[in-house]
Amino acid sequence: MSLKLRRRTLFGIVFSLVLIFVTRFVFVVAFSSSDAYKAAREFAFSNHAVLQEIGQVKGVRLISGRRSLSSVDGHVEVSMEVVGQRRSGKIFMALVERQGAWTPISAMLVLDDSRTIKLLSK
Repeated sequence: MSLKLRRRTLFGIVFSLVLIFVTRFVFVVAFSSSDAYKAAREFAFSNHAVLQEIGQVKGVRLISGRRSLSSVDGHVEVSMEVVGQRRSGKIFMALVERQGAWTPISAMLVLDDSRTIKLLSK
């Protein structure tokens, strides 16, 4: 393989990695300021079962978020890491937008020891 081809290949790999990083950063910044994410965070900080299992929530970090474009109403799925006084875990939840307000419709807490707690009962 020639030196010129190696440089192009290396440039392509580095450029792709930078593009992925920048895209992820822009997504996290944009989604973190959305009303849906704010509602999900508020749920994490105030849900009785979360507080009972992990203690007072010290922090929440967005892992991923996805908005459904096929739904007439807004529909978002959010994954968040939660850190509490006693232990940590992840919250997976779905929210819908009804009349301008985001409402959780399903939520589950997965603790670091792999126990799963359903946070909303239907």
